[in-house]
Amino acid sequence: MADTSDYNNQTTSDHILFTVEDHHVAGLLLIMTAFFGACANYIVVFLTDKISSLQNAFGRLTRNQAIGEAILLTIFALYFGPMILFDIDFFKSDSVARVFGHINLVCYDICIYSHLIISMNRFTAIYFPFHYNEIFSKRYVLAMIFGIYFTAIAPSLYMYIYEDCHLIYQEPFWKFNFISTPACITIMYYWDFWRYVFTVSLIALLDVLTFAKARISSVKVNITDAVARKRRHDEIKFVKQVCLQGVVFVCELLTYFILPRFFQSRWVIFLLTTFAWALVHACDGYITLFFNKEFFRLLKAILSSKSQYSASILDQMKPTSTLQSYTSANTEHHSAHLEGNKQ
Repeated sequence: MADTSDYNNQTTSDHILFTVEDHHVAGLLLIMTAFFGACANYIVVFLTDKISSLQNAFGRLTRNQAIGEAILLTIFALYFGPMILFDIDFFKSDSVARVFGHINLVCYDICIYSHLIISMNRFTAIYFPFHYNEIFSKRYVLAMIFGIYFTAIAPSLYMYIYEDCHLIYQEPFWKFNFISTPACITIMYYWDFWRYVFTVSLIALLDVLTFAKARISSVKVNITDAVARKRRHDEIKFVKQVCLQGVVFVCELLTYFILPRFFQSRWVIFLLTTFAWALVHACDGYITLFFNKEFFRLLKAILSSKSQYSASILDQMKPTSTLQSYTSANTEHHSAHLEGNKQ
């Protein structure tokens, strides 16, 4: 009996080819969050030009923010998530982690600076509507976008390359972290943390003032013209979108920089840092799509036109197939008839 039991146990263990571990769950969770978030942001990037209500400065700035978020989430989906899921040592190496970590930091700066300009855009539209077109003309918006990229990239070259303050992968918590050098600690604390606190606080202040003014104006003003009413509705919708995105950024700042120091759990720290980093940018894409239903109508139209095109191609192929079958049948019948005559 003992030998039989040992044999059964050995047979059972041979059939267990894969054991689900914590890093598999964490990696898969990160990949799924980043993948769907990247898809949402890529939709914003490629379809904003086709949405009538976004043919303006707000739309161009929103698209610029979505570009940074899409790239960041693509890195999480194709690099960071698979690294955790499959435990890839090459991806964990400092030489690889510092490159993707640098790109992610630049993308995050592009997103947060874009959000700041978008908040200023909504603030100007609500408080100074008569100066809005002058301040946010196409020329000035292009200059703002250039400034966003310059401000995000140029300092990073000095901080993260010249000063060699780069990110490394921290295995125990599945997260990026800066190397522990005096210069890097100073940069992380004064340049990153307080810069993000100031920027997010300014975003929150602008959003609160804009939302309050928009609410008061919507109650007092009774617009009868249909076009003006539609424009006013879009303005309020954009304000709500920006305010909700601002709340998401504030929450992410708290979870990433402040809350982790109170916990030691691997899962809690992962969820508050790496996962929260990916989730906030995924939510940005979802929020943009939610407040702009035209994206869904446009996607439905695109998918419908493609399915109709495929159906038309199939319909065009059917007569040809029928004709070929008919010709083949006639040929076979004619050949049989000739064989009969020969006999």
